[in-house]
Amino acid sequence: MPSQSLIDRRVREAFARVPLLLAVTFDQDLALADVEVQPCPRGDWSDQVYVEVDAEISELVAELKHAGASELLRGRTFARALQ
Repeated sequence: MPSQSLIDRRVREAFARVPLLLAVTFDQDLALADVEVQPCPRGDWSDQVYVEVDAEISELVAELKHAGASELLRGRTFARALQ
């Protein structure tokens, strides 16, 4: 049985590895519906930032699919907890 604690742990790790990532929303097909990153103080982030965000989210989904927990992502939004 997939565990919500696995999702929680893995999402926290993704936010820790990509400090600019603020939130991510998955649609019912597990496709990204929305990704929010911190505003860039000087305009737009470089393409490398978006590549890193995409790679982290792709790894997250792949890992959770492998663990049988990807169903718990459908239609959900995950946001960074502000301290």
